[in-house]
Amino acid sequence: MTYKLTEQQREDIHDCYNSIAAVTCYAQILVQELNEMTEQHSFAKNILTSSNHAKTLLDDIVAALPQDDKGAKDSDETKKVV
Repeated sequence: MTYKLTEQQREDIHDCYNSIAAVTCYAQILVQELNEMTEQHSFAKNILTSSNHAKTLLDDIVAALPQDDKGAKDSDETKKVV
């Protein structure tokens, strides 16, 4: 049985990647700009680590999605956008 993602599901995956990317980018800026000796720097590093972990988890979820008849993941297009 072939299972295709709905347009809404594709949009939801895309939105998740975009949200993670925004948090990751902002955390990277904070890590670069904040003094390493501050508590805020430590918090920013924790946020960066967590956002990278969230992206890895989402990558794993997308990789586990059913394949279409051609053997390509239904979500490949979504992953390219991010």
